[in-house]
Amino acid sequence: MNTIKCINKEVYELLSRNQLLNSLIKSELINSILDEREVTEEMKINIKQNIFKNQNLQDDDQFNEWLKSKNSTEEELIHLITKNQRLETYCLEKYSHMAEARFLKRKDGLDQVTYSLIRIKESFLAQEIFFRIEENPSAFGDLANQYSIGSENSSRGIVGPVSLNQGHPQLVSLLKNSTPGEVNQPIRIEDFWVITRLENLKKGSLNDETIKIMSQEIFNDWLDDKVKEIANKLHNSFKFNTKK
Repeated sequence: MNTIKCINKEVYELLSRNQLLNSLIKSELINSILDEREVTEEMKINIKQNIFKNQNLQDDDQFNEWLKSKNSTEEELIHLITKNQRLETYCLEKYSHMAEARFLKRKDGLDQVTYSLIRIKESFLAQEIFFRIEENPSAFGDLANQYSIGSENSSRGIVGPVSLNQGHPQLVSLLKNSTPGEVNQPIRIEDFWVITRLENLKKGSLNDETIKIMSQEIFNDWLDDKVKEIANKLHNSFKFNTKK
């Protein structure tokens, strides 16, 4: 974080005026973390092998020439390429023990739902379409294409997969309590009559990928708070009002 300590009032004003202060702080925080994360020999070997293969390089002389064309050194390039991997490892080591609690808090948002939808204005038409679908379930797509006034008419009524908690609360509640494959009675949501059918509900699970995502989200929350804290300290130290 030495870069932040070197900021004087003039530089602070310049960064703030161009809305670059928070980006700089965030970048420096991440760099300070990654400076402590070692690039292993295995990482270096794999990266170099991939570059040789992708760039059709035959030996180190060609590799060095390629580096020159990129205005980079081997060390700079490897640190850049491994940045995401090292940050991911850091997040898992630091926050994976908190992943389950965040998962339980965010579970509805991690459930993925696919459903069929028809939106129309007239209640009598909604009821008529509902009965037609009950008689012939395969007609849902054609009827959505013909009658639905939302964007779903171009996808034959299919919406998703999307996060379960997206959309109007009434729709979310309806889908949560639906049985896959059964068409729901029309309900009024704001200005529309809505006919739905749950096609598939994929429950979120606490697997390795989810733990990684939750750990990264926790880190990002910490990072945002830290950026605000440092930015406020700079603001107070220079007693300079900026528009945000």
